Amino acid sequence: MLKLAEELIAILQEQLDLYTQLLSLARAKRPVLVKGKIEELDGITKQEEAIIFQVGRLEGQRNRIHQALANHFALSPANLTATELEKYLDADAAARLRCVFDKMVNIFADLEKENKTNTELIEHSLEYVNFYLNILSNTDTSPSYNDNDKERKNGAPARIFDQKI
Repeated sequence: MLKLAEELIAILQEQLDLYTQLLSLARAKRPVLVKGKIEELDGITKQEEAIIFQVGRLEGQRNRIHQALANHFALSPANLTATELEKYLDADAAARLRCVFDKMVNIFADLEKENKTNTELIEHSLEYVNFYLNILSNTDTSPSYNDNDKERKNGAPARIFDQKI
């Protein structure tokens, strides 16, 4: 049982390291988004994808160990929380588990904040682009009063207004 707990702590530590890398990339992404450097953004995104793949692989291992520990203690996996697991570990292992768990909670909060800021930057950029696309597309639909108007050539009367009333 102690071996499984040690494996779990080691996997959580690896995941913590990967999430720390993701946080660093999220922070590096902000100035890239502000400056609109698409190639750099693409590079950062590819790095994030590779890290997320590694996190997913570790998550599968963590789930397997979590299930084995839950079976060992005759608990459902949902009831075997970090706090509950600490009760079954020696003081040293419990302290290491608590430390990794607390750091993960902080990393997740920081990641959420960075991702929210980056999402807002992307949304503002999209609004800006859409605004200018609308301006450009509206110039093509303005009314025309010259003799070369297509409708006049087809025998249709010239339009005075460009909206239906």
